[in-house]
Amino acid sequence: MIMLNKLEIEDLYGLYNYSLDFTQGEDKRLKIVTGPNGYGKTTILQLIYALFCKDTDVFYQIPFSRVTFFVDDYIFSVLQTRTAVQPDMESDLPGDEEINICFEMVDTRHQGEKSANTEDDGNKNTKIEGPLELVLNTMKCFYLTDKRVLLRNKEQSRHIQDADTDVSMNDVAAKIAKIKASGDNERGINFFQELVSYFSFVDKEMMVDERFGIRFKMNNDSRSIIPVTALSSGEKHLLLQLFELVFDGKSGDLVMIDEPELSFHPAWLNVYVSVLERIQDFKMAEGRDMQIILATHSSMLVGGRWDETLDLYTLRKNG
Repeated sequence: MIMLNKLEIEDLYGLYNYSLDFTQGEDKRLKIVTGPNGYGKTTILQLIYALFCKDTDVFYQIPFSRVTFFVDDYIFSVLQTRTAVQPDMESDLPGDEEINICFEMVDTRHQGEKSANTEDDGNKNTKIEGPLELVLNTMKCFYLTDKRVLLRNKEQSRHIQDADTDVSMNDVAAKIAKIKASGDNERGINFFQELVSYFSFVDKEMMVDERFGIRFKMNNDSRSIIPVTALSSGEKHLLLQLFELVFDGKSGDLVMIDEPELSFHPAWLNVYVSVLERIQDFKMAEGRDMQIILATHSSMLVGGRWDETLDLYTLRKNG
């Protein structure tokens, strides 16, 4: 498993310096990032995603001086310089900034020698190429944003919100039907059903079969059956997350989830992290480990896992 061990950020927004150690505590596979609004929780996830998926545009949009990623045997650094451009003397508008980005990679197995260096030409079109690109291509990232958008790489994102939700839900139902019909992953099907049962969908019971994939039986007098597209937005969001993690999560995936409390009832938040830990154990039993980083405001979601929590307010105060 390729693991993000540590992240250091200097001068984020010209204000914050953070050193986040993702290996502290007993559980090194799951960490929870907390902090007040505006301290950079979402920004941190965006920066991690940007490196793993080679989305260089993000590094131009967020002000910082240096971001360093410690990933197993590699140290990746992104350096940013901003130079003020003098405004037109006849204009009252402030001047623009020229932004330059430099990427560096060090392989610590080779006496810490710098093995890659990519600089831009001032035109905001930096491309990660050469040895740096080859190493990053081995790293997988799965980022569920606070806007219910699932990102896997720069070119491909799966939107699981608004009008796209029903399309995604029908796709999941079809995939479950195919898996069920093949009989190749009955263990995964049973585990998926078990996870859904932890969240107690109100007055509904999930049914899995080879024809429809997933449907729900209502606990009413007629025991009517509804399709997955008739579920609430929070129920759809949860099912999509569980499906992606159980069936699509690959070995070595770095999974990042931003503010899941935006979609879930407090009763669900009480079991949410426990379910993620169960998914990690399930994956490990299959030889497919994954690292999970959550960003949240919710103390209910954290529960008693303060040893697994990185609080940005505390890091700033003590740093």
